[in-house]
Amino acid sequence: TSNAPMDNLAYEDSVREFYDEVKRWKDSKEWFASKGLSWRFGAGLFGQPGTGKSSLARAIGQSLDMPIHSYDLTTMDNEELVENWQNSLSESPCIVLLEDIDRIFDENKQIKTANDKSPLTLDCLLNCISGVQPSDGILVLVTANDVTKLDPALGVPDPTGKSTRPGRLDRAVYVGILNKKGREKIAKRILSDSPHLIEETVIAAEGETGAQFESRC
Repeated sequence: TSNAPMDNLAYEDSVREFYDEVKRWKDSKEWFASKGLSWRFGAGLFGQPGTGKSSLARAIGQSLDMPIHSYDLTTMDNEELVENWQNSLSESPCIVLLEDIDRIFDENKQIKTANDKSPLTLDCLLNCISGVQPSDGILVLVTANDVTKLDPALGVPDPTGKSTRPGRLDRAVYVGILNKKGREKIAKRILSDSPHLIEETVIAAEGETGAQFESRC
């Protein structure tokens, strides 16, 4: 499969390495089965708004030809989540994308719902991700702006950047602001008709997120 969707984006090497790891995982179904391991993978994509967490999830899906099932947890109760999860399993390998998860759980570990449904519980979500039933072929990607608001039971980065809960979120991936190399890559793509503007645009944009810099270009 073409790697082009990833090639259009500018990320730190650590994010590219994560993509390579996901690709290895997707290609290793038989290996996991031969070792008696569940063929599932989960990662938290963390970083401030506009750094490209959702774009990364989309690019992984496009590059590896995996459908993305984006769950709006605020509209589901436990039964509906399980139903959606079973549906995703039937279409695996696929990505289950849970966006802005730091904003939707309240202090009682329940999802803030906008209607009269009984709210989804964190326990039900954790059970889908890493419960008794195998989740073969599912790549869970969770995005969050503020790691401190996440429940450690889900898996958060420890001081070294490793996930506290492998088997749920196996990797904690920090998606940061663009470095100079990343800004140059984006500028060369967007400003290809005005190459004389590339250098000054790159220099002026120190500290900007990918979204801010694309807008500037």
